Amino acid sequence: PGLNFEVNGFYDRARDLIIPNMFEHQNTGSIDTYGIELSANYQYRRFSSYLAATWQDVGRTEIYDYEVGHALNTPVISANAVLAWQVTKNLKLNTHIDFQGLQHAHYLDILSYSAYSSGMLFLIELEKEYLENPTQELEKLISLVTNSTLENEKSIPVSKNIPARVLFDVGATYKWRNLTFGFNVENL
Repeated sequence: PGLNFEVNGFYDRARDLIIPNMFEHQNTGSIDTYGIELSANYQYRRFSSYLAATWQDVGRTEIYDYEVGHALNTPVISANAVLAWQVTKNLKLNTHIDFQGLQHAHYLDILSYSAYSSGMLFLIELEKEYLENPTQELEKLISLVTNSTLENEKSIPVSKNIPARVLFDVGATYKWRNLTFGFNVENL
């Protein structure tokens, strides 16, 4: 019974993240994350509660040699609370409240990345051919492929914001002899 309180700090340095690339996964990318977590729980007779809040930030994120700047789909602030009430000896009611702050979603458009990579490889072959046999047609083709490849490069990194949200769950458990029955409604 009573109040318990805890404060934690953390630093996470991850390298060689596994990231999907078209038909396979590659070990590429890195992320440095740090933050603080506060948690508390309280119990009094038939009532119990738990609260946790986390603030985290990203020092650096890189995917396929692109500096992203934010954590991948990770909110800066998140919190959750669980409240429970033992109504009778056999019946317990509970609720869970989950808050996720604004998320900066960053990802790479794999099709644009693939088109960019293919374009660069094609340009290398065209340049070799042009050095052996310089023609105006090849020069025009090199210019066209260069412009197309540069356009594909611009659309490789994609950013969008996912708004903050709160989710509510409610539930109940009932014990009868050696059986426990549970009922939960999530994401209200």
